[in-house]
Amino acid sequence: MAQEYSERKLIPPAKITIPFHIFYEGFEDTLKGAQLGSGTDWIVRRNPAYKTAGDYGLELQTKETTPAANNFVRTTLYSPIAAANIYKVAIAVLVPETYNDFYFDLTFANPYTSISSFWGPALRIKFDTGVIQVWTSAGAYETIATLGDLGYGQWVYVEMILDFKNKKYKSVKIGNYAIDASAYSMEETVLLLLMSYTMIRALNASENRAHIFVDDLTIAAIS
Repeated sequence: MAQEYSERKLIPPAKITIPFHIFYEGFEDTLKGAQLGSGTDWIVRRNPAYKTAGDYGLELQTKETTPAANNFVRTTLYSPIAAANIYKVAIAVLVPETYNDFYFDLTFANPYTSISSFWGPALRIKFDTGVIQVWTSAGAYETIATLGDLGYGQWVYVEMILDFKNKKYKSVKIGNYAIDASAYSMEETVLLLLMSYTMIRALNASENRAHIFVDDLTIAAIS
């Protein structure tokens, strides 16, 4: 059965400054970050068709011409956020069409206290099966839960709690499900820049075009 998530959001007015221990993106203004995809006719755009609050959500869809497995589209947002040991990374995700056999990836890369390395915990969801995976220190995705078909047409709340002090995942939430992920460690890689970033990606599993909306990206330094 499809899992639904609905929550009324309070979007900070433009004149209120968000403190540096929180990064928020509601996709209400000009498209930010860096966009990339397979081929040329992919879509990353602000779209009013689906949003949790405000006027816009962000739409991502893989290329239309000769779609195939592993076609992707992504946006990368750089997040100037205060250093912390534990972060919460959360976003709302919606699949608009009845077919949902593709992947949604959410990555939060952070140098923590290093000037030579960074850690890039990543969450992967396959909507038609509800297989939930995290990218680990083994350099591969590992399955942490199988929830069944997550459905379409409804917002799904997605959250990671990340322990950068111990380089481990703490927990994952998908809709109403809370999953213990504390057995899994983050992968360490070569530092790219002294700033954290978030990557949102849709990835084909077949010739069906991956198509998602996202809204309310929130990164919070917890402790």
